[in-house]
Amino acid sequence: MPDTKEIHNKIKEFIVDELLGGEDADELEGDTELVRTGILDSVSTLRVVAFIEGEWDMEIETHEANLDNLGSLDAMTKLVESKL
Repeated sequence: MPDTKEIHNKIKEFIVDELLGGEDADELEGDTELVRTGILDSVSTLRVVAFIEGEWDMEIETHEANLDNLGSLDAMTKLVESKL
């Protein structure tokens, strides 16, 4: 089972590479509010959900796709951990 740091880093890498065009990863902190800062919108959130589901072979239910679970890297990491 992957550890917290590995999960966090894989999600961060996906966001930086796929959604931010490879910008400086150091600027993206675990508690950065991804929607409020404009990093994620509805389409990019769906892309992150699809990545998470594919990477860890899980399904994120509709009621789980909210800011509490997807609003930051830390929140996404906790969601993945809770479903493994």
